Amino acid sequence: MPPEKILAILRGRAPRWATEGKNIRRLESFGIPPEDVKPLVTAFLAGLESGDAFQISSFTPPQLTRISSELSSPGSVNPSDAPREPVDRVLTRLLYAYTTSNPSLVPSVPHSTLSAMSHLLKSSDQSNPAEWFPQARRRPRTIIMHVGPTNSGKTHTALRALAASRVGCYCGPLRLLAHEIWERLNKGQIVPLGVEEPPIRVEPDEDSNFDVAVDEKKDPVPAVTKSGNLEFSRACNLLTGEEQRIVEEGAGLISCTVEMVPMATSFDVAVIDEIQMISDSQRGGAWTNAFLGLDAKELHLCGEETAIPVIEALTRHTGDKLVINRYQRLTPLRVAETSLGGNLGRVQKGDCVVSFSRSGIFGLKKRVEEETGLRCAVAYGRLPPEIRTEQAALFNKQGSGYDVLIGSDAIGMGLNLKIKRIIFDAVSKWDGTKDRFLTVSQIKQIAGRAGRYGLHDASSVGIATTRHPEDLSYLSHALEQPPSPLSAARLAICQSDLLCSILSALPPNSSLATVFEARRYLSVIPAPFQLEDEPQLARIITFLDREARGLTLSEMVVFMMSPVTWRDERAMECVARLMHMYRNSRSVSLKTLISDTEMFDVLIDTVGRMEGNKSVVNAAETLSVLESLHKVVVHYLWYTYRAPVSFPDQDEGFVLKERVEKVMEWCLKARFLKDGKSKAKGKAKVGDLETSPTQDSPSIDEEGGFGIKRSRGAIRGSRLSA
Repeated sequence: MPPEKILAILRGRAPRWATEGKNIRRLESFGIPPEDVKPLVTAFLAGLESGDAFQISSFTPPQLTRISSELSSPGSVNPSDAPREPVDRVLTRLLYAYTTSNPSLVPSVPHSTLSAMSHLLKSSDQSNPAEWFPQARRRPRTIIMHVGPTNSGKTHTALRALAASRVGCYCGPLRLLAHEIWERLNKGQIVPLGVEEPPIRVEPDEDSNFDVAVDEKKDPVPAVTKSGNLEFSRACNLLTGEEQRIVEEGAGLISCTVEMVPMATSFDVAVIDEIQMISDSQRGGAWTNAFLGLDAKELHLCGEETAIPVIEALTRHTGDKLVINRYQRLTPLRVAETSLGGNLGRVQKGDCVVSFSRSGIFGLKKRVEEETGLRCAVAYGRLPPEIRTEQAALFNKQGSGYDVLIGSDAIGMGLNLKIKRIIFDAVSKWDGTKDRFLTVSQIKQIAGRAGRYGLHDASSVGIATTRHPEDLSYLSHALEQPPSPLSAARLAICQSDLLCSILSALPPNSSLATVFEARRYLSVIPAPFQLEDEPQLARIITFLDREARGLTLSEMVVFMMSPVTWRDERAMECVARLMHMYRNSRSVSLKTLISDTEMFDVLIDTVGRMEGNKSVVNAAETLSVLESLHKVVVHYLWYTYRAPVSFPDQDEGFVLKERVEKVMEWCLKARFLKDGKSKAKGKAKVGDLETSPTQDSPSIDEEGGFGIKRSRGAIRGSRLSA
């Protein structure tokens, strides 16, 4: 969009913007006295008409590009077609910038008003995110990208460099991946870079969840081995939101989830895994913070090639040196000549059928088991990571009785799977508002799980197909296309320092909603940065303003950062109770929190059925309830590391978490599952599901049966602090 069109859009919409009540109320909520709004708006409109309030020469090309992007509406031709809310944001920022820079134009407005406006504008500034991390800017870093498709061995060199470093850090997207690196480094199962020939011939470990396979003709040294070597053993501590394991105080190596990166430590080598997640609309801010904030001489980035343009743009902000290593897939991947023709009876051993809804997964499990006689393991996002890993192990193990996997797109990351053929149940996915076709990147990530190198015969080929014939051409076309390059590095919604700075510039007792609105309307964000897009943000803010009233902004931000599923109504009832307990007494007992909930009743009932060798009614619905309970317990554990005095029951939490997982594993052994969400009105008539208790079935009493002790290693004291 040419700059002249930007000005035309702003001029065309400004008169309406200046008189709409919601915009006037917004300015007043930002602290402008009602009597000062009209003269400020009048002066701004005059400046806009003359061109003084939008002088093209005062903007850099990237700034104009960003404004153009904000105002663009697909298919729009006339200025009046521009989306209203982005226009309102641009006009609000220009009003603040123009009037505070030209106080003589508004002589009737007191200096105190203009000063407060200037303070809020500066407090909302996000024009240089790289400067938020001065420690990482002390010296230029060497950024080494390892990019390639699934099954290309792109993390091989990075992990070996980490194992060879004096002080190093692994940052991963999942707790289980961080746990695997922690365990392997301590056991000496990662061969350090520089060891060309192992002292004793070591066997590669095919069960690693990492993309570390390499062509032995090119590199005979595996990155990950089955047996440990004391010579390679390194003391490594684990740091995740829900669990911390300190092997040795001051250990040189740390394995963590990307949200838990220790920014204050200087590293020789750091590894950020799945770097393409930097553009993820809901978690990408953690990858951006890790990239900008890690103080490392050598920073390895592993992931998809689509991330290269974004990282190149970021290095122009940070001044770092960039090296790019590209990797090719080690086993071929092809699209089958035909689909299943809608016939699930054609599913074979080693297949993985991918669906994108919980109900779809359970429906497929039932039909595949009925039509083929093959038993199915399942893996989907709401299942705890530990259960997904257990289900993957059942699928991988010969003779386990589980020959087929039914999964969601959760199989695309963090699971080691011996899949011969991927079958897409559909090539579209519900995004919360409507069905959308899967992106090229999503299809490649999922289809690429077929034919993992080293897990099948050397001549094996990964195969991808679809259940329905009409979807096969889309799959084939998508796999032939290069994935679109990523365009943005996301900035986290919850940045405590920034939000507290904004709050300090707003009127006293401003709501959380006003803080976020001020950030949205006044911040200037340069390319390639873009705010995370939390679709539930309005709901979350309303919930916190209602349930956490009286807490500090810092405490509210911690609640926002916690690992809670805001759409899970059962879990949210417990979260609201947790907030009330914390607000009223600064003490939250896990037993009091959950003991009289439906979720805990279901747990007690299901354990009774297990111990009594009884069947479980509607295992899918029971699983859904237990999934919610598991999330509440994990949520509680997350707080025990941030305010251990207020959340004292960490040991009990770990016991309960493990027992809930055992019960969920037992439920998944039901021969057929129906999704409880598909019930008709009235009581659903779902037959009892034949299951039998396992030897390690947990027992639990009315008190919760708690007892295991665990080291706390808390991050914070008695108050929540972001």
